[in-house]
Amino acid sequence: MASDEWLYRHPEARAADLHWALENPDVRAVVSTIGGDDSIRLLPYLDLDLIRAHPKALLGFSDTTVALTVFLRAGVVSFYGPSLMTDLAEHGGIRPFVKRAIRRALFESQPFELEAAETWTEEFADWGDPVARNRVRQFEPNEGWVWLQGDTRVEGRLIGGCAEVLETLKGTPGWPAPELWDRAVLVLETSELVPSPTWVGAWLRNYGAQGILQQLSALLIGRPYRYTPEMRGALYDQIRAVLAEFARSDLPVVANMDFGHTSPQMVLPLGCRAAVDPVVRRIEILEAPTAES
Repeated sequence: MASDEWLYRHPEARAADLHWALENPDVRAVVSTIGGDDSIRLLPYLDLDLIRAHPKALLGFSDTTVALTVFLRAGVVSFYGPSLMTDLAEHGGIRPFVKRAIRRALFESQPFELEAAETWTEEFADWGDPVARNRVRQFEPNEGWVWLQGDTRVEGRLIGGCAEVLETLKGTPGWPAPELWDRAVLVLETSELVPSPTWVGAWLRNYGAQGILQQLSALLIGRPYRYTPEMRGALYDQIRAVLAEFARSDLPVVANMDFGHTSPQMVLPLGCRAAVDPVVRRIEILEAPTAES
């Protein structure tokens, strides 16, 4: 039996690997290799008490949203950002933006301001193609973040991740407890599944039906992967329309941000307090994500 097939049949072994890394004193942090589509199967085997007793930095995105959310439920800050096989294994070397983002979030132990990348790409890099290994992807100028609504500075703790993965967590023991949503800053991004703007609007409407939209301090939206300009416009319309349905036209919303299924990625410390200021168009992480070592 191939190793990947064995791991698929034994999600408890994958959870045990994470537990081993947390308990091993020689391991300082855990970086996700890549995403996937079935991390929800690890949920019954992840031990909140063990995670709480051995807090370490966990970095990843997409399907890693499951483990990142479990860390948040355990009261441990986790990091929504590049995985090993995306920005960290970039052809031609790690981009300066990614180096700065990782250094600020994981090594400098102080508050910092988020910034937009100067360039971006969604060009696919085929790791199995020996020719492609020597070809640097094409990046284009970044048009910047889009401040959709809101006119008041707010603060709250970061929570969220990949929208599709969060949908699998709804209604499970892995879903964040009600108190974690209180005045939170929700971060959402979409994957290579390219859900329609209508579907994203429906998912947001569920947050409203749960009473979550009414509690939020702000909403941050990652650059939607493989969206056309027309789809992005429709997405923004959907977001504003759904928020209006729940009387949240006041909610600060920032879109087209450099996290999730885009490159290069920023690093968002989930569980840390952030300030979102539409007046000066600035987002700051207000506390050090990691303690001094």
